Amino acid sequence: MTLALALLLAAQARVVVTSGVNGDLARPACAVGGFSQTAFGSGLAPAVAQAVREGALAVDTGGLLTFSGVARFAAQSAPKELASVAAGLGYRAVFIGIADLAAPREPALNVWRELKALQIPAVATNLRCDGAHREICAGLSSGEALLVQSGSTKIALIAVLPANALNRVATEESQGLSLEDPAAAIARATRSARAAGADLVIASIDESPASAAAGKVLELAAKLPADGRPDLLLAARAGAQLLFARPPGVKPALAAAPMGGAIDVRFRAAEADILVRPLAEAAAVAEPIQHFSAAVGPAFCAAWGRPLRGGHLARPLDGDGLLSLAANSARAAAHAEVAIINRAAVDSAFHPARASELSASDLFEGMPFDEPLEVAEVSGDWLAARAKTTKDLLVLGVSADGMQINGRPIEPNGTYRVATLRFLAQGGDGALPRGPAWVPVAKGSLRTSLIEALERPEERDPREALPDPARAVEWTLRPDLDARFSSTSISNPGAYTAAALARSNVFTAGFETNLRLTADSPRWLWENAGLWRYTSTHTAAPASVTHDDLESIRSTLTERTLFGPTGPATPQPYIEGYVETEGASIDDAGTRRWLGRGSAGLRLQPHPKLSLKLAAALERQVGDGAPRTLLGANAQLALTPWELFRAGSRRIQADALVDAFIGGSTALTTVRAHAGLTLDLIGPLSLVLAADLYAERDGAGPFGAALDTSAGLRVRTVERTSSF
Repeated sequence: MTLALALLLAAQARVVVTSGVNGDLARPACAVGGFSQTAFGSGLAPAVAQAVREGALAVDTGGLLTFSGVARFAAQSAPKELASVAAGLGYRAVFIGIADLAAPREPALNVWRELKALQIPAVATNLRCDGAHREICAGLSSGEALLVQSGSTKIALIAVLPANALNRVATEESQGLSLEDPAAAIARATRSARAAGADLVIASIDESPASAAAGKVLELAAKLPADGRPDLLLAARAGAQLLFARPPGVKPALAAAPMGGAIDVRFRAAEADILVRPLAEAAAVAEPIQHFSAAVGPAFCAAWGRPLRGGHLARPLDGDGLLSLAANSARAAAHAEVAIINRAAVDSAFHPARASELSASDLFEGMPFDEPLEVAEVSGDWLAARAKTTKDLLVLGVSADGMQINGRPIEPNGTYRVATLRFLAQGGDGALPRGPAWVPVAKGSLRTSLIEALERPEERDPREALPDPARAVEWTLRPDLDARFSSTSISNPGAYTAAALARSNVFTAGFETNLRLTADSPRWLWENAGLWRYTSTHTAAPASVTHDDLESIRSTLTERTLFGPTGPATPQPYIEGYVETEGASIDDAGTRRWLGRGSAGLRLQPHPKLSLKLAAALERQVGDGAPRTLLGANAQLALTPWELFRAGSRRIQADALVDAFIGGSTALTTVRAHAGLTLDLIGPLSLVLAADLYAERDGAGPFGAALDTSAGLRVRTVERTSSF
């Protein structure tokens, strides 16, 4: 006879444990007039009921009547019918998990009271309530272990919440509550239960994220003192990692039911043997689920089965489509440019009941978790890292390579407003790193925000009708200031003739400030740049002071859609105005030149960081020398800051601009060029190397050129905002 068969024949007690049901008792099919007998009611529920008839004790590790939209609806409108499901299936207790704690308080209390009236305690051993909220604990079994009789065996049931559980629910749901340390609560309740004559002690904890639940329950088991260890410790969310394990210390054994499934646990007293195996689903229909559907289905469909006024579908919608739609509505509800949603928030197998329209019941079915929304301001670098490294999240608005946000080049040091689920903001699944200061969105949650958005009358498909930050105007301001200094100090009282000592004392100081303002819209682009450069050189012998300055303003307006959708090869018409003044003086005797240019032409952008402009231009110059007016052509090649190298938060970036003009009867040619290299130092401080070239040729004569090279320190920042 095999060991398994021997254990079955000699079982002292049998316990059936369900996990991850999440209130998914029956799914709405309002298009055909009621609920469908799927989900929990299709196979697992009748298997639990059958096991109870065979003498098993049935418990749930958290969320049995919570999460699903159907369960939430029933908690508000028919709490007695909802509690009757647990009673009809034969549950002896339900454990309070984080989802139960996060559920709206009054409906949850109503369900707990109905369960208590049916003698099915909701167990939360380490939960404590202050005087103003004692009605919460009055509806629960808290403090000590719950003792139940199963045949001739007295079983103690203990359920604890993790120490951080109250930080992961809304303030209004955690107010007045506190938690005893989980290990201390299990040890205390175990000792008390054994003193009261318990033959078996079973404890459970609802740890998350699920990916770390098995490791955390092992850590918890290791903390328990020898006289405070239960016989079995259940891990509510570890079913994907753990079925059964017995640590070297023998007690407690560890077990977990698959999410949305159940395990059948058999105990044999003589040798403290435990057999754990998955509970096979049954083919029979569970009558309590049928009764629940008949009692709640018509009211649910009357309230939520009608088509939403903005839910017209022009093409099929699947689970991925619903995920993007929900993320977009969350983004709009939070006035955020990016939304981060875990893919598990939507049923990947989702299909609406009607192919041409959405109803609220569709959303309750496809989105079982109505998680609250939170929002934070984060850097472009933070968002780029999320897009590149996170596989189980939808980062709506950021390209997969992290280079663009809503179709525009990312600003690594810019600030973006991001919406996410509270579950993720508070560390769920370990998906988001700590750092951002997340704050709740007033009255905002994932499913509710989408339902409210689709309640507004709209003939277009919601995928096109919902606001999109890619269609908004983005304003970016980039001010920076460079400081440059150099000094030569000579002391030569002996009148030595070495070249290094034969120079004069020279001190040069200068600065350059740039101010760039850009308004970026899908239809047009308005770019503005201002420059002020000043240098002063003091020479000791012969004594002289030289001043040089350059001021310029460039404003460009580009139309992006005249020749079709924006693309690397799509020409974009633009108009531009450019004004420049330049002066030089020695000992207050100087010259000044003024130049103005207007141009109109076409712009190509083969890369988001690179643009080429070709235009007809009219240029007027006045000041020293003969005034001149020239009709000609202008060409520009611009490279916006391009990251060449990166190490941590430091990067090296290059930028460049070449502006060439040729015009007049003598084909006068002028070239203005700038190239810069920037190395991040600390915070907004950078080291900058720059080269500036001015070259001119009139007719067939030779080119005259002036090349200025400089090095200095730059203080810069980026401020951006969106009209979304």
